[in-house]
Amino acid sequence: MKRRRRLRWKTVAITCLFVGGILGSGYAVYRWRAVSAIRAAKEQAFRAAERGDHEQAVRLMEAYLRLYRDDAPAVRELAGLLEKTAKLPGDRLRALHTLDRALQINPHDSETRRLAVQKALELRRWKDAEDHLAILTRDFPDDAALQRQLGECAEGQGRETQAVELYRKAIAMDPREVESYARLARRLWQKTDQRNEADQVMADLRRSAADSVPARLALARF
Repeated sequence: MKRRRRLRWKTVAITCLFVGGILGSGYAVYRWRAVSAIRAAKEQAFRAAERGDHEQAVRLMEAYLRLYRDDAPAVRELAGLLEKTAKLPGDRLRALHTLDRALQINPHDSETRRLAVQKALELRRWKDAEDHLAILTRDFPDDAALQRQLGECAEGQGRETQAVELYRKAIAMDPREVESYARLARRLWQKTDQRNEADQVMADLRRSAADSVPARLALARF
């Protein structure tokens, strides 16, 4: 009797192990397929973007990033897609926050940080731009465009004197930094007693970048 019970329990145990093995392997296959599908969503997002379906590309990239959260280039790509689908200011702010997310993953990505600066300036988020520029100017101290962008931040916050100084600094670093001339001249022209100086700034631009199309446009607008 006892022997029969032992055999019965052994049979049950073996059956449970067999069924458990089947279920376990089934789950492993299911998980592998799910992970593979999500991994494929990234490439599908790129293809959707190529054919102009940016909203579908956003959905696919978001699905991919729910699993692969630390893929900084994919997060940056998502920011670009969000910008293309943006309809309201809040949508564009979401694109900026997504760039910030990419930088949290890879803080040394200067190209993404430059994009974040430009987006922050477009949204008039001067402090956000200044925070990124503080890092970029430390790494690229001789970059005239960065000094000009600092000037834009100062100008946006009403620090006119500092803005003028930064535009002058940018021009000294790069005599062909067209936007710095234009912004400096506009700031000077607003003050009646400095209009001659504003004219001189644009004359300097004409001499420094006579062959530049952006320079010709800036001169025409001034």
